Amino acid sequence: MCIALICKAEIQIKITGIDNKELKNSIFFQLSNNLNLTNITINNFYKKRIENLVKECLHFFGYYTPTIFTFFNKEENIITLHITIGKPTIIVGIQVVIYGEAKNDIDFQNIIKKTQSNHLGKKINHREYENFKNDLLNLAIQKGYLDSVFKKHQLSVFPNYSQAYWDIIFDSGKRYCFNKLNFSGSQIREDYLKNIYKIQEGDPYNVKILADLNHRLISTDWFSSVRIEPNMTKDKEEKILTLNTILIPNTTNNIETGVGYTTGTGPEIKLIWNKPWINSRGYRFDSDFSIAEDNQKANLALKIPLFESPLEKFYLIKSRFNRQNINNVPSYLINLDISRYWNIVDRDSWKKAINLRCSFHYQPNIKKTTILIYPGIYISRIRQKGDIIPIWGDSQRYLVDVSYSIWSSDVNFFVFQAQNTWIRTIAKKNRFIIRTNFGWIGSDNFKYVPFSLRFFAGGEYSIRGYKYNVIYPKDSEGKCTGASRLAIGSIEYQYNFFDKCWFTIFIDGGEATNKFRNINYKIGIGSGLRWITPIGPIKLDCANKFTKLRIKKGLQFHFGLGSEL
Repeated sequence: MCIALICKAEIQIKITGIDNKELKNSIFFQLSNNLNLTNITINNFYKKRIENLVKECLHFFGYYTPTIFTFFNKEENIITLHITIGKPTIIVGIQVVIYGEAKNDIDFQNIIKKTQSNHLGKKINHREYENFKNDLLNLAIQKGYLDSVFKKHQLSVFPNYSQAYWDIIFDSGKRYCFNKLNFSGSQIREDYLKNIYKIQEGDPYNVKILADLNHRLISTDWFSSVRIEPNMTKDKEEKILTLNTILIPNTTNNIETGVGYTTGTGPEIKLIWNKPWINSRGYRFDSDFSIAEDNQKANLALKIPLFESPLEKFYLIKSRFNRQNINNVPSYLINLDISRYWNIVDRDSWKKAINLRCSFHYQPNIKKTTILIYPGIYISRIRQKGDIIPIWGDSQRYLVDVSYSIWSSDVNFFVFQAQNTWIRTIAKKNRFIIRTNFGWIGSDNFKYVPFSLRFFAGGEYSIRGYKYNVIYPKDSEGKCTGASRLAIGSIEYQYNFFDKCWFTIFIDGGEATNKFRNINYKIGIGSGLRWITPIGPIKLDCANKFTKLRIKKGLQFHFGLGSEL
């Protein structure tokens, strides 16, 4: 007998017997998207439709023997489903057979082993089965098995035994290889471009190689656009790919001007002019000029890439003029620097450089021109997770310079400096930043060591709470001498209190001195804000000096923009 009930108002569905929230929500979603819940006729056919939809949903999650009772309350327009999901269906067998060249590929063996370990003996889930097939196919495409097909893919279920089996046969065919690497539109010599990322004819195809090639070409800054198009050969039996790389040259001149203000040097006018490339070998020219009240400087640099590895190995020739007035002590500097760099683009690798500097220093207070010739070494590394505001990272920078009279330098000295920063994040919203800066100058005649090489402390990246470079030793007449020793440490805590805004508290401490014995370390304590923008975090800090267990008057503000590493 069929009983029909007419319902013109929208009905509600109520589910009992299921505690799993995800499962219950999936059933609601299935019913609401496949049923008309207004102006309907409730009859046996409609109830059967509801039960079939519920079973489809439960099958997807591995329950093939459910019991479903349907009740309709006409007065309240509610359909109540009491569901007993039954015994879950367990995967008792996973058979994946690979044919073709991928049969012995370790990546395919690993993905199969991982899948068998994660799913064998577990409740069946159709989504996970489909995900595995997609992962298998994606891996094949990434590694160049471009003719891959499934010969068989079957998920067998035996409800009476609550058992299921995966049965997959996958034929990868032959793996494609690289044939040629062609460039078009480039202003740089093709033999230089081929050494940016060396791809040999016959190398197995891999999507990662294309991504790395694209990244490295962009990193040169020679091009405004890079597009790589793999092209299959017409003869399908050869299984080879030609890479056609389409390049658009970068602009020949970039000029930037600006007016700014820093807490260290005050108002400042800047001009930056660079040429990303000046010839077919990829030579690069950079320059910047700035004028502030106590600091005027001009920097010129020529980068010469080496043929064997243009991106990672290069010479850098720099010249610099600098006039600065540090605490009413003027000094003039003309510098020529020739450096050889080994820059590894990959993450976690060290950047290394050796350099030879020739400097002319004039200090009116001692009425002497000092000529220095000093070689040095520099190594650095920056690692981070996250882009604009890293959640984890560290930076390490070390340099050593040596000047000696044996090669006609006026002053014997050596300089060592080590700068380190560590960033760690706890529970997403809590960041800790630790900084250290240590420097040491050893010389038999320190008074002739140029001011530009001596150490000073105070300011934004030093000890906040003090003005820029106001911490230094003095001579018997109370005049600034600069320091031969530097030791600075900082601990900072940041809290993400709203969207892209962070609150920070910090303590900085250290000293610039000529002797580490019996010194009075300077301490600054303060707080600030960080606002994350597309060009980097904008930083505003306010801090006070802290001496003799009390905070001194004289609040200092420090404003900055840029990476904390």
